[in-house]
Amino acid sequence: MPRMRILTASEQDVFDKPPLLDHRERKQFFNLPKNLMDTAATLRTPSSQIGFLLICGYFRAAKRFYLPQDFREPDIHAVATMLGLAVSDFSPDRYAKQTRMRHQQLVLDFHGFASFDKSAENALVVEIATMARTHLKPRLIFDRCVNFMIQRRAQVPKAGTLLELIRVGLHERKTELVAVMDAQLNDEARGLLDDLFTAPDEQNRYRLTLLKKLSQSTRPTRIKEGIADFETLATLHGQLEGILSVLDLGVAGIRYYAGSVLKSRMFQLQQRSEADRYIHATAFVAHQFFRMQDNLVDLWLSVMASFQTTVSRDHKDRLLEGRKDQHQRIKAVVHDLDTEVFGLIREIRRLASADDMSDTQKVCAIRGALEGERTDAFERLKAGVHDVEQDRGWHNALEAHSLRLQNRINPVLRVLTFEPSERAAPLLAAIDHFKANDGNVGARAPTDFLSADERAALIREDGTFRPSLYKVFLFQHVTGAIKSGDLNLARSYKYRPMDTYLIDADR
Repeated sequence: MPRMRILTASEQDVFDKPPLLDHRERKQFFNLPKNLMDTAATLRTPSSQIGFLLICGYFRAAKRFYLPQDFREPDIHAVATMLGLAVSDFSPDRYAKQTRMRHQQLVLDFHGFASFDKSAENALVVEIATMARTHLKPRLIFDRCVNFMIQRRAQVPKAGTLLELIRVGLHERKTELVAVMDAQLNDEARGLLDDLFTAPDEQNRYRLTLLKKLSQSTRPTRIKEGIADFETLATLHGQLEGILSVLDLGVAGIRYYAGSVLKSRMFQLQQRSEADRYIHATAFVAHQFFRMQDNLVDLWLSVMASFQTTVSRDHKDRLLEGRKDQHQRIKAVVHDLDTEVFGLIREIRRLASADDMSDTQKVCAIRGALEGERTDAFERLKAGVHDVEQDRGWHNALEAHSLRLQNRINPVLRVLTFEPSERAAPLLAAIDHFKANDGNVGARAPTDFLSADERAALIREDGTFRPSLYKVFLFQHVTGAIKSGDLNLARSYKYRPMDTYLIDADR
């Protein structure tokens, strides 16, 4: 089995040597309980007394034991001073191994810890196997093994022991995956994976290399190219999904193996054993499938944010122009009111107070004044106020920019597959209708996900339906549901349901 480097030689050496303590830490860890000090006082030789207190302090600091020849000079000096002894009274050669083993057991018993025996090793092997199945990085597994031993109240062994157990655990996991791949991979799937390591006739790059690219461009042509790559990956992923479920790599495992593919050159991948290469290629397909879905959603959110900004700016400009026009209309209406309506009132008041006319003459004169058509100004004012109240400008602006938005968003919505959700059931029904009709929606399109005002805005004054506005509303609601977490992708890194990010119940 090839040696896997987990720690560098210097890191392993640091781990197996006592910690470097400063003055405060030395005072903290060697300020020992009276029971331990009394035990030290009963020991026969100065080397035993100093050595015992040193392993007590080091164990408090790191929960492990060290060789006497590695004890640090400042620590020896501090402990010797505590005991009223000289540094020269301690010699590693005079601190016998049998004595040291007995002292270590006293320290373990005092702290309620167990030695690193077969039981502790078996528990650690199980923990390493669990971490190997989640494909943590070897260095992280090493650090967690140290913490696991301390939590289990067991002595932490030397680095070499931990490293060997980790290597064996990772090798067994790899062997298990290779065996599964050999047993489960059929000829059709093998052919699909082998094709990834070939180059199309018209290109000099391998298919695997071509699928590594992701585009952030929001140009319609680039989005369509990205969707074509995504559909290729979706087909591959669909055909390999059974293998992925048997391999049970999980998100971390997929990232682990795919990361190796992304960093490696083609000749390095081809040098791997066949089953190992298939594992890496399968994980790569899943990884890129997840990333491309995430990328499409990121593009969606980017396009929608740009759309909202553009429409808001356009709407504000239209409102500004409308207010200028409205101001002119109001001035004209006020003038008409003053001359026609209030002028009529002033004329009636003058006729009513005329002293040179009889009441009958006054009535006839007032009736004559009222017979003139004076309601035009009032009707124009009422129509202007009605337009202000309805203010359909925002919806008109949305509809005006809808086509440009559809060119970018329609293809994305057709290929995304969202997880079922009770909270978003009406919206999912509208999405399904959109896909089933290839984006051609009409008056029968589902509207349960819309507000009452939005539903009313979809019908023009002549009773016809506004499909372009409907699509904008649909896209806006999808955007809001993605951001709120009501809409999630099953195969994704960034947009999965929240529960999938938690530690599973069995773990």
